Amino acid sequence: MPIRFTPLDPTGADRDALITFMTSQTFPFHVRTNPTATQIADAIDDGAYADEDHASFWIDSDEDGRLGFFRLGWVQEAYYREGWPTDDGRLRASVAYSILRRDWRDGTVTPVVWDLPTQG
Repeated sequence: MPIRFTPLDPTGADRDALITFMTSQTFPFHVRTNPTATQIADAIDDGAYADEDHASFWIDSDEDGRLGFFRLGWVQEAYYREGWPTDDGRLRASVAYSILRRDWRDGTVTPVVWDLPTQG
């Protein structure tokens, strides 16, 4: 099945579709497993899906239509032990990913560190 990546315009033409997609799915491995329309709209307005440092894309298929979306270029930056609150109030471990603007611009690839750092 061939797929294509279509630039997503979250603050314009794709805003409603993104909100609908994000609120009609369950994300069991995310901090917010069932985000609300208000939470997604606020995230869009805060630049979470597109700003000078972020770009998002739809994943589309001619056979199956819209499959999902993704953001490019993240590198593991941090481990959080019991640092992320969930909707039910419990704290969970999490991993943060990001990319430096210069790495994006220059095409620099930083390897992911899979092992937890050890204390000396």
